[in-house]
Amino acid sequence: MKHIEIVTIGNELLDGMIVNTNASYLCQQLKALGLTVSAYHAIPDERNVLKRLLKRTLLESSLVICTGGLGPTLDDNTRQVAAEIFDSGFRFDDGIAAALRERYGNDLASLHNQATVPAKAIVLPNSVGTAPALIFEGASVTLILLPGPPLEMHAIFEQSVIPYLQVRLPEIGKRVTEYLILAASREDEVDPVLRELQETLPNVDAGIYAKLGSLTIALSTFQEDAEARRELDQAKQVLMSRFPDRVVFTKRGKIEEDIQELLIKNNATLSTAESCTGGSIAAALTAQAGASQYFLGSVVAYSNEVKKRLLGVKQSTLDEHGAVSEEVVIEMARGALLATGSDYSVAVTGVAGPTGGSDKKPIGTVWLGVASRHGIALTWRLKVLHGDRAKIIAYTVNVALCRLWQTVNTF
Repeated sequence: MKHIEIVTIGNELLDGMIVNTNASYLCQQLKALGLTVSAYHAIPDERNVLKRLLKRTLLESSLVICTGGLGPTLDDNTRQVAAEIFDSGFRFDDGIAAALRERYGNDLASLHNQATVPAKAIVLPNSVGTAPALIFEGASVTLILLPGPPLEMHAIFEQSVIPYLQVRLPEIGKRVTEYLILAASREDEVDPVLRELQETLPNVDAGIYAKLGSLTIALSTFQEDAEARRELDQAKQVLMSRFPDRVVFTKRGKIEEDIQELLIKNNATLSTAESCTGGSIAAALTAQAGASQYFLGSVVAYSNEVKKRLLGVKQSTLDEHGAVSEEVVIEMARGALLATGSDYSVAVTGVAGPTGGSDKKPIGTVWLGVASRHGIALTWRLKVLHGDRAKIIAYTVNVALCRLWQTVNTF
């Protein structure tokens, strides 16, 4: 695989209505397999634009992956355009139809449309939505068509596309990728360390993926090369020694999944108590399927009265230290333990803006706490954060997830 391109389709991507997470996800997933994307494109739901771009990318690439345009509506052109390029007719897929009837009943208006697939395509069932994925195999190029909705696309890619690529390209199974997340870190802090690693450990490829409040480091090398594996371990040790209080180990770079797996493995439960984040930490955790196995509940306590009544925060603590303080966040975390009966809790209180700041507690001041039923209570004051309200909340959520993982993994 020398040249890989990704095509994301949808007017909403170009209108700025949604963020193009599909391209980012696919680039990361392919990188983990040892495959590097050469380019990706975002194009509108216009048949002629799609046909011109697909023809060009198929001539220049060995693998092209498209997302979007597989549904039954008027502007969904991808399936038809791909069939024309590969000179394919259509057939009715009884297996897809049966699966759709089982999940949606006989009244699904789009059943016949979605079960009608190009005759020359390999069909990959969609376990989340209605549109199946399709694979066209040419003499020197492969075209993979995936649905646009991220939940559907992720499920099909992980369940079906990765196994397909591993069979077609057995060499990708020879690479191993390990991920570390660094809490409350900036790219300019970590980049010099990664540059050193590239010089001293040439068998290790390092990638850095920035999010507000955390950085994901991907380290990859050849699995069957003993020296390369030794260098990979050495690279991890270097990062741990340089950033000893920030490191989180993660299997796939998704900390929410790792928190869930860790808590379920330990037969432990979790709750949250949130002020400035307004339930965003709980939302990030419960977005994972199976979260009900460990997540008990959340108290979103904006007002001091709710902090007192539902979380047991003392009036004297509020009077002496204010709502945005280490003392209050500890009482919030411990109050969540008592309110829900959970084994762990994470709490935040802060000033997310754009109003409410003061000289002593400017906008962006956030206190974070994690408590356990064993008596552990850890706190962090996040550095005064710059940016708008959404950025401050996103930063806080990502740091909170990292600190939660570290606490559960340690205590």
